[in-house]
Amino acid sequence: MSYAIYRQEVSGAIIFALVVLHHLLSAFGPRLIPLFTWLDLLLMLAELAFGIFNIVKLSPFAKFYKWSAKRVIGGIFNIWLLTIMLAVLLCAKLIQLVDARGSTFSQRLDILRDRASDAPGQERLRRLNSGGSISWWRYPVHVLFGRKIWERKLPGELFWIAFLRGLLALLVIASLAIFGLFEIVLDPVSETGLTPHRVFRSERLPLTLDSTAPVVWNLIVMWGKQPRAPRTLSESISLEPLWDGPRGPECKFIEATRDMLPDSVDLKYLEVAIFHCPPRVSIPPEKAHSLHRLYENHADRRPNLFLRANFAGLMAPGVLPNTRADMISNSLKVYLALTNSTRDALLTTRPIPLLPGSNLVGVADLMVRQRLKVREFSTFGLFDLYDNFMIADISYTGPETWPGANNSQSQISVPTGTNVSTLRIACQKDPREWTVIQDYRNKSVLGGIAAVGGLGSFLSVLFAIWFGNSLLGIVYRTKPLTPFGAFHYLGNQKACLITSTNEKYGALRSDLQSLKDNPGLLTFMFDTLIDVDIVAEEHPHRSLEFKATRDYLTAPSSLWDSFSDLPKLTMLRIENLVIEDFVRFMDNNPAAIEDVPWLTFDEAPNESHSKEKKTASSFPRRFAALKCLFFEGIAFYPSPSGKFTICPFSSS
Repeated sequence: MSYAIYRQEVSGAIIFALVVLHHLLSAFGPRLIPLFTWLDLLLMLAELAFGIFNIVKLSPFAKFYKWSAKRVIGGIFNIWLLTIMLAVLLCAKLIQLVDARGSTFSQRLDILRDRASDAPGQERLRRLNSGGSISWWRYPVHVLFGRKIWERKLPGELFWIAFLRGLLALLVIASLAIFGLFEIVLDPVSETGLTPHRVFRSERLPLTLDSTAPVVWNLIVMWGKQPRAPRTLSESISLEPLWDGPRGPECKFIEATRDMLPDSVDLKYLEVAIFHCPPRVSIPPEKAHSLHRLYENHADRRPNLFLRANFAGLMAPGVLPNTRADMISNSLKVYLALTNSTRDALLTTRPIPLLPGSNLVGVADLMVRQRLKVREFSTFGLFDLYDNFMIADISYTGPETWPGANNSQSQISVPTGTNVSTLRIACQKDPREWTVIQDYRNKSVLGGIAAVGGLGSFLSVLFAIWFGNSLLGIVYRTKPLTPFGAFHYLGNQKACLITSTNEKYGALRSDLQSLKDNPGLLTFMFDTLIDVDIVAEEHPHRSLEFKATRDYLTAPSSLWDSFSDLPKLTMLRIENLVIEDFVRFMDNNPAAIEDVPWLTFDEAPNESHSKEKKTASSFPRRFAALKCLFFEGIAFYPSPSGKFTICPFSSS
């Protein structure tokens, strides 16, 4: 059996290593691992099936995980996390395959093809992004091992400072990940099975504490079955309530069923008998859950109990009681239960062992117990739900004070013998403080997140002191001050921000451009401290069309020798800001006008219609004069003469 388990663990470890190796190598991109799409998908399906198979195989033992070692809990967590991540990655690749119309089915499937592809569309996007890649990372390996984390933060920063900053950031991130695994996953799950408790003291029984189940005065007797025993437990024991004064009701025998008992109690091997002793004065139903009713007027609600047991019928023929090797197994376990929940009483009450031939007296002390009802809520750290009930702690057990048959002074019959035992139970009432034993959580998921956040914040402060930026700022290479969050980088929100800021702050982009032309203190602050990159960018849709048109305008004239070589341009509706961008581009690049001798445009009605070559100084002025007539936009189209003409148009 042990060899089979060992072999299964080794095979699972090998498969897990192959899964990690597959995706680790895939992170380096198609140039290193030219994996075909169909092979990649088959491998992912096999890996996902392996994860689901392990989850299904381990699910019957889920209730025992809370008592397992932390390495076992960590392994199960890794299987779940790996399976979920594989499912998400497989869905993403299938969506891309559908989006590619199956054209990449015989090639390597790459979710980041927009960053890695050399197609004309991607080439244009890279050209629009100042000739670089669309993002700072092209393949997942750049994120896995970092790139921006090693960049120099300031001009003239020494290499060893940048290297030390990146190395310390990686070490701190790895430490936070390991610390978070223990604080968020392993410790909270372990406490689900190994629950800590705390003790409270109170001079009076709190009025807010009511029992979850009805308060009762029961006695539970448990006996381990013996083969070929002539009698059952119910036939060998009896319970008598000892009332003062008028005689009260007798105790009722209740046969325990499987749903009343804890999971650890198996009725195939154990017999459980329950005696319910009703009060002499009835308790109203609306007060059946009050703990005070059991403590007050104890003479009418909790009489002394006298248990008799005959072991002669419980033992197998030829088996002698009180043997040296099996004395406890041949004894009765007696529980005083103050709650109608037999399961809670057996789990929280310490029993009295009743050996054959013993005559004992036990004195019980009452305490309040609070057990967690829904432990998952407490594990997550949301809130605690408790089952409240009272338990009896037998603080004293001694020999019977009035042994002997038919003793007239004790008014009870106390039989003696090697096969006969008795137990008399009383409950004391004293002015001591009440004891409340409460389960709680020392570790929780939210508490672990708070601990990781606190440690991360402390380390970020140290990084800010040493390197001038927080830990996340170093990892993501973000500037310390920014009014924008992650949601502001979404496409629609980003476009709205650009449009709104340009409308409200008309000179914003021109000021930023002038700072770039004449770098100084403000430029240094924007480059190292303040992040306004979103509003400094051009409108995502408008800038795409304008920059594409700018590329066409600055193309060599040899491309325009024939009408067929001209790019296919349609009427484009562009806002006035595009004209400003075009003017700024032509003003900052006077050589572009000289390189485009065929550039002409129709003048406004009140302007001169001469087709003189425009200079860098005259072009912005003339174009700005035309801008007022192009409120609805401008149109770019090739003229019959092969010249590229700019003229106004209207929506009509």
